[in-house]
Amino acid sequence: MEAEMSSRRGKKRMLVECDDEDNKKVYEFKILIPNGVSVGLKLRNPVLEMPFREFVGLIREEYSAAVKASTSMKRRRVVNWKDDRLFLRDENGAELRNVVKFKNFERNERHFLWLHDGSGESVQNFENMWDLTPDTELLKELPEEYNFETALADLIDNSLQAVWSNDENDRKFISVDVNKKGISIFDTGPGMDGSEKNSIVKWGKMGASLHRRLRKHAIGGRAPFLMPYFGMFGYGGPIASMHLGRRTLVSSKTKISKKVYTLHLAKEALVSNSGSEHNWKTDGGIRDPCKDEIESSPHGSFTKVEIFEPAISSMDISQFQCWLKDIYFPYIQCDETSSTGKTNTPVEFQVNGTDLAEIQGGEVAITNLHSSNGPDFVVQLHFSFEESVPKSSGSRSRLEANARLKFVYFPVVEGKENIEMILDDLKEGGFPITEHFETFSHVSVRRLGRLLPDARWAWLPFMDLKHKKGDKAHSLKRCCMRVKCFIETDAGFKPTPSKTDLAHQNPFTIALKNLGNNLTTEREKGILMEIYRGGKLLTLPQLEKEYQDWIIQMHNKYDTEVDHGEDKPTILVSPVKGKSGISADVVRVHRVLKRNGVTWKSGQRIKLLKGACAGVHKNNVYATLEYFLIEGFQGDVGGEARIICRPLSIPDEEGCVLREHDGEANLEIRKSLSVPVSVIDSQKCLAVESNEWNIQVEKQRQKSPSTIDLLSAEQCQELEVDGGELPAVANAGKVPPKEIVAVVRPANYNSSPASKSLDQKFIIKDNLEMSLEVKFSEDGKNFTNAQHVYSTRVTPSSYSGVQGVYVFPIRSNLSDWFQKAGVYAFSFSLTNSSCKGFVKRVEINASPEIERWKLISDDQSLPYCATVGSSCETLSIACYDKYGNQTSFTSNPKVVVKIRTSKAVPFHVKQLKTVLYSSKSILEVKEFLIESSDLDKIRPSYEATLFICTSDKLFSVSVPCHVFPGCLQRVRAQPQAQESNLLPGCIIKNLKLEMFDGYGNHVKKGLEVQLDVVGFQILDQLGLKRKVDDHGFIDLSSLLKVTAGYGKIASLSVLSDKKVFLKQEFQIKRSELRLVSMVPEFPTAGSILQNLVFEVVDSDGVIDDTIHDEEKNGQSHMLMVKAEPLSTEENIRYAFKHGRCTVPAIFLPQKGGIVSFIACHSRHSDLSLSFKVNVLKPPKAERDGFQYPCSDENFLDFPLLEPVENNYQDNVTQTPNAMRNTIQSPYTSKKFLHLQTPSSSLEPVKNLIVSMENEKMDNVMQTSNAIRDEFQSPHMSKKALQLQSSPSLKPVENLIAAMENKKRKLEIDVDKFATLVGDLERQMERYYEKQMEIEQSMKDLQDSTGLSLLNDVSTKEELMEEIESIDHSVAAVLCNISRRFPFREPQHPLMRDIIGLVALLGSVRFSKLSRVLSEYLGLDQMLAVVTISFAAAQDLEKYDQNGDLVSRQAALYPEVSALGKSINGRFLVIPLEDISPFKNGFENGPQRKLSLPAPNMDDGCIPPGFIGFAVNMIELDSDHLRVNTTNGHGLRETLFYSLFGKLQVYRTRKDMLAARACIKNGAVSMDGGILKENGSISVGLGDPGIYFRVIPEKSEMLVSQESKENMKRIRELKSESKKINKEMDKLLKEHEKTNVKLKRKRMKYVKLLDEMDPVKHYYLECGSCSTNISDFSPF
Repeated sequence: MEAEMSSRRGKKRMLVECDDEDNKKVYEFKILIPNGVSVGLKLRNPVLEMPFREFVGLIREEYSAAVKASTSMKRRRVVNWKDDRLFLRDENGAELRNVVKFKNFERNERHFLWLHDGSGESVQNFENMWDLTPDTELLKELPEEYNFETALADLIDNSLQAVWSNDENDRKFISVDVNKKGISIFDTGPGMDGSEKNSIVKWGKMGASLHRRLRKHAIGGRAPFLMPYFGMFGYGGPIASMHLGRRTLVSSKTKISKKVYTLHLAKEALVSNSGSEHNWKTDGGIRDPCKDEIESSPHGSFTKVEIFEPAISSMDISQFQCWLKDIYFPYIQCDETSSTGKTNTPVEFQVNGTDLAEIQGGEVAITNLHSSNGPDFVVQLHFSFEESVPKSSGSRSRLEANARLKFVYFPVVEGKENIEMILDDLKEGGFPITEHFETFSHVSVRRLGRLLPDARWAWLPFMDLKHKKGDKAHSLKRCCMRVKCFIETDAGFKPTPSKTDLAHQNPFTIALKNLGNNLTTEREKGILMEIYRGGKLLTLPQLEKEYQDWIIQMHNKYDTEVDHGEDKPTILVSPVKGKSGISADVVRVHRVLKRNGVTWKSGQRIKLLKGACAGVHKNNVYATLEYFLIEGFQGDVGGEARIICRPLSIPDEEGCVLREHDGEANLEIRKSLSVPVSVIDSQKCLAVESNEWNIQVEKQRQKSPSTIDLLSAEQCQELEVDGGELPAVANAGKVPPKEIVAVVRPANYNSSPASKSLDQKFIIKDNLEMSLEVKFSEDGKNFTNAQHVYSTRVTPSSYSGVQGVYVFPIRSNLSDWFQKAGVYAFSFSLTNSSCKGFVKRVEINASPEIERWKLISDDQSLPYCATVGSSCETLSIACYDKYGNQTSFTSNPKVVVKIRTSKAVPFHVKQLKTVLYSSKSILEVKEFLIESSDLDKIRPSYEATLFICTSDKLFSVSVPCHVFPGCLQRVRAQPQAQESNLLPGCIIKNLKLEMFDGYGNHVKKGLEVQLDVVGFQILDQLGLKRKVDDHGFIDLSSLLKVTAGYGKIASLSVLSDKKVFLKQEFQIKRSELRLVSMVPEFPTAGSILQNLVFEVVDSDGVIDDTIHDEEKNGQSHMLMVKAEPLSTEENIRYAFKHGRCTVPAIFLPQKGGIVSFIACHSRHSDLSLSFKVNVLKPPKAERDGFQYPCSDENFLDFPLLEPVENNYQDNVTQTPNAMRNTIQSPYTSKKFLHLQTPSSSLEPVKNLIVSMENEKMDNVMQTSNAIRDEFQSPHMSKKALQLQSSPSLKPVENLIAAMENKKRKLEIDVDKFATLVGDLERQMERYYEKQMEIEQSMKDLQDSTGLSLLNDVSTKEELMEEIESIDHSVAAVLCNISRRFPFREPQHPLMRDIIGLVALLGSVRFSKLSRVLSEYLGLDQMLAVVTISFAAAQDLEKYDQNGDLVSRQAALYPEVSALGKSINGRFLVIPLEDISPFKNGFENGPQRKLSLPAPNMDDGCIPPGFIGFAVNMIELDSDHLRVNTTNGHGLRETLFYSLFGKLQVYRTRKDMLAARACIKNGAVSMDGGILKENGSISVGLGDPGIYFRVIPEKSEMLVSQESKENMKRIRELKSESKKINKEMDKLLKEHEKTNVKLKRKRMKYVKLLDEMDPVKHYYLECGSCSTNISDFSPF
């Protein structure tokens, strides 16, 4: 579908630019269509920008071509290409609407774009999203050795390689889940996305994987070579997934991608397109990650492979877990990579939720348990090979490989081989082990740490010492059987395609398997091999010698075979002649040996079971015990023990001989057999009686069994057996024979005459058990997975002198045989025999007699659904015999369709058609039409029963069904007549919309229609789309608020599928605003317009007394007056009282000109009027020569004196605010008041202030200048002062007098403030004592009542009062505003998008719960502001032009200033729309509590003391239950789930701490315990100050009258306590303020004393020189 647009449309559209660099531009897009289709678009060298519609046109052309080429796409819905709301969204969420700018996209990369056509529909899966075309032929060449385990291991290999590349701090985690429903493999690797470099396509596109390229990095390194670069062929993922199941879903996410990319694989579709010329494309999608995926991968990347319809019937999960642990053992737990000696867990593996590191079973773990303590024999091998490359290059490529061989010794302990213990343990664990000690695989291979399960080799050539000769040959032959070699290889060795073995023809594999073989194969030529042990380079002979020495060392150190016999031994000091199996110089010979409590003696006859040891392989060996040989002296460690026995076929004279001569003994083995004593321990050596010896001879003469034969009825009668033959074909109901008789024929019974069939010589009479298994298959073709019917085993019996007769009773066990149509297969076989089995098949056909009809509902959903007025879906009917087998119709019957209900509802069925298939097996009833106009009687379930019967009512079938109304055809408003004169702002109390179909039935519940309102506001949050309720109505009562102005027309329309079914108009009341008072035509400048009266009248001129301001009831009717060019304040409003408003005064400007006034209603702007006045300029007045400091002649500027300032301020505050303003004088540092000249009543006060201030300033300046001149005179010095006359000291005297006055005043002030501080402290002490008394009284009352009310807030009003008492808080300001304008008030710009505060949005049932949840959230979150959207949150705060400081002139702050409050610090705002909601469903109930699974302990039980989840224990009132986001999510699943998450609530701290194992998201307890999500515990007590409201239970409400009085008294005391707290806060502030003043006065007093000292000193010195010094004293 992708096209290179420049080549196709080069003539139509200019997409190519001239420069060479641009010729390389290729932009590739994948467009995701909203109907589930994906198309590709590739543009070469486009222009820099393309119009949006032109770009969409290209997409549409590709889409049309794709639809024509695909039949499945033609069935999808039509795309709204011409919709005005059409737009594209890219992967980052950016929208493309007007123009497509290619500079925003990377070239040569694939970009995903979502098309939105305005339908609102969205899908997650898209058809043909990924192209997996190449190499699909590989599906037909699956590896022959592929099975379930190897295929699953291939997928795990991919996961292991992925997580291995994670960063050090990233989680390395693989989880495998296997069950009958599906298989899932999850890993936390880097993941994949839709980019070209890291595309998810490479996972499913065979040959596209890059993992195999990393193989070269895994060559070399250090054993055990843990570098999981297993990839070899590039198709492991898709091939393995297709082998495991029919469908596969791959989901993956990278760290940088926000979305999860999905890829779908379907085996049938892939196989059907293999080798075809069509491109194979598969579906895909993009979705959000789920919570489990995020929790499993904290670093944010993962890949999940899900396989559906797996090809497994049953599985032992425990064995499967052990098998996986064996395969990946070093990656699960490894000692060699640890620097501390402890076991590492490189990767966290889980299978069905179980950590594999905790699994105790498995071959590797059991093998390690039985090994010796070392030392192990370790060898390093390095292989290299010069590989020829094509002649054109003229060079050779060097290939390398490395391997480590680790040999482990498994000793014999007390006569028991440890290898046999390993095999026994594995068999007991259920592992399918067929090996024994003699056939044990001594070599296992791992490649890059991964076990190759089929690489179980018997030996490496140099390990096999069975043919060893020499002194130690017998010990080495026996001890080498106790060694196992563990081979670790790097990536230089190649595996088979299924990765179960090393590649057999690989030169390195051949060289490794032939290690120690002297014969070099052709493929080994050119391979160089280096052998190292302990860093030392060895030759092959050196390796063999050191290996044999190590075996002898381990034998002598660990083996303990047999210590002694039961008789006196004969000591041999010379070698034993013959193959004794012992190489020691000293051997003890016994004739009696006691082993495992059983005594064995020389001469005893025994039977060696086949496979017991070397030499006993094919058959059991019967022999006679002769001697027991024990190596070394008694007490020696490592002694070997052997049994010498003579086989039955060996005559006595050829057996073993012990001779003694002159005190010396020697032993000659001859033809006797030497076997290890361990055959006794393994119970493979048994004692045999004499009768059995004789039978052996007879058995050899017997003929072996060959075939199984069933006897006929005549033959059974001859044997007097009630048996019969099995028929080949029969009808259902055929009675089977009572018994089936079988015999075993010898090989010479081929075509014997019938007369000899019961001859004993043609019937084997061995006591062999015969089994019978009966299976049933409906189609008779596939018996592999056929139904098991019956199985039994019998032993042969004798009838009429004939032995070996097997009789199987069948009729008594299964009486219902041969009733179900199909094929029965009777399989006979002999147990533990090579005799060929026999299968007899019986075909059963359906009975021709029809018993009943039945609806075929395999492809149909029940109950059946029908819609009146529409053709009903086809119903398929089959007929059956009395045994339930489907049979054929004899002809096409005439049928009748009827519908019945619990209530009398008439139905009419029309246009009925019936079709009988050509096979006459299925009858179709189709295209019938149902009509009814009384469906409301069975509403809302619409349940009915549909009957289909023949005209003679002989056969019938009933179908449960639902008959639904048709589509919407008519809408009726109830009540039909509404008031014609609606008021602006009023709410229509009663209005319902009644919905009907074409037959007069109310339409079905849930039908969605579109409302269109003009002049109305819908008060709830559901928007314009509405759904029909249970009764067929849409209730708009109290939901429509009139927003149209006076005299306007409002309308309500109902639409469905863009068709209007109802349009109703409403007339808004006509009113106008008029000015009643007379306004002077030419007022004088500076004068006042007083008592202007405005009225609101209706169309008849009558005053509308409903325009009445009542703030308490929320009815705000205010008048606003604006004037130009006056700067009147817009926030000054005047209240309407019963339709009339009086403006007391409007001050006119000081200059002449025209002033325009506009008066309007504060909420209804259409109630407005305007008028103008012509202001005349006043005549100029004389000012008596007084010069005003201010340059503006309209204002007076003068300084304030403290004695007059208070009176003056009182006078000024009585004037309007507009006449007062404070500025800074240019002449002094004091503040001046600017008064307008018309305020003549204040002239005396102003004159007085001016005169007093001038006099004071002149005196101070004169004195200061005099003193300064005195001290700064150049003729003055401290020791030589020129005496001045007494008049010259007058300024000094005045200064001293002023200082003394100031000193006395400061002393008075200090005393006054000190006294005030003491009084405040005593008053606070009295308040504190009173507070303690109140708290004690409250506690006593609480104890007597039994209810906790100390911190309970039961009403919203009380809680709002608590919040309003918090200073400098946004929450307090919003609570105050909400009393006038409620939260979500649509007419208020600030409150309309604020839902409320967290503390006000919910309540709880218990006091303790309120306290602990409030403390858990903290005060900041309890007082958080909850808004509808992020934009609304931003509207609460504005910034200045620099963007640095919060603007105090906009947003929330004007309201704060108007209330006289302040805001300090930050506050939390929560936008509801941005919260990711809880999506896992709800519990039943009006509160819509979240469906959260209860926590479980390890035993599966709910932890004791668990009460519930905090998010579900918050109660929402009906108003808050209706609060929804635009996506329909409520407060609980958004706000409270984001605050509490899965926080658990327990009764006590003890319960909470006991349940820590199942607490993941934190918990609290009712007694105050808090456990955080990170595991930390909050201790101590806290008091957030604000709590959730407590709504008491009904049991708490039913209290005694005394308790009610106590509760009332407690609330009164609480109110009093709050008042005292407020008073104490005021006293504390006053105390701090007074203390500051006291400190300042004290500092001034001390400073004044310091300044007075030099002045007094100067005065005294001057005065002492004066003749008149005694005449004056200022002190």
